[in-house]
Amino acid sequence: MLVLSRRESQSIMIGKDIVITVISIRGDQVRIGIEAPRSVTVHRQEVALAIEAANREAAAPVDFDPTSLPAGLPAGLPPAPRTPPARPAPKKGGAPVRSASAPPVRRTDRAAGSGADPPDPG
Repeated sequence: MLVLSRRESQSIMIGKDIVITVISIRGDQVRIGIEAPRSVTVHRQEVALAIEAANREAAAPVDFDPTSLPAGLPAGLPPAPRTPPARPAPKKGGAPVRSASAPPVRRTDRAAGSGADPPDPG
């Protein structure tokens, strides 16, 4: 371990793109500032250890016995929902294109048995 002494406002460089600066010293507490590229993760040691432990726990194999499921529950996952194919853009002079942020139109009158499309609100 390299041990360096620094005073307030003095810095240490690690490589060419990481700078550690002593911001203030008050009693037994030292405030430091760290300048590093976004690609470099910076954590306090206790936080880094907690993240590492949580990752190990999440990646650990789970003992699962499918026979322990209550009767009547399916053992597998349901099939993934099918996504409808994308609609082609209307030709010139056709109906206006609905913006992506507009909510979809619910066609409730078909359930009532009228068979007709509701009037276009736009």
